[in-house]
Amino acid sequence: MNYIKEFLIILNKGIIKLSKLIRNVLYSLYKYIIFIFNKRKTIKKMYESIIISKEKENKSLLVELKGLQNKEAFINKKIKTIEGDMTSLEEKINYIEKYFLN
Repeated sequence: MNYIKEFLIILNKGIIKLSKLIRNVLYSLYKYIIFIFNKRKTIKKMYESIIISKEKENKSLLVELKGLQNKEAFINKKIKTIEGDMTSLEEKINYIEKYFLN
């Protein structure tokens, strides 16, 4: 009977030590989770301003691209007008050469 009592006492001490160990592991895990969460928030804040500035830069580049496309369309229209004028001039020169210089 004495052996059983000693065994139960040793078992109880082991359970107490094990519960303290489990509590310490859980507390360490909790601290690590909090650390990771805070680190994530810090990283998000750190890159958030960079992301916002890149989005603004992209928007301004899109506006600039649209402006350049409009200029290109305007220049192409002018080129077509000049080509049309040159064709008309060639026709007039050919007409003059044909009827007045011969």
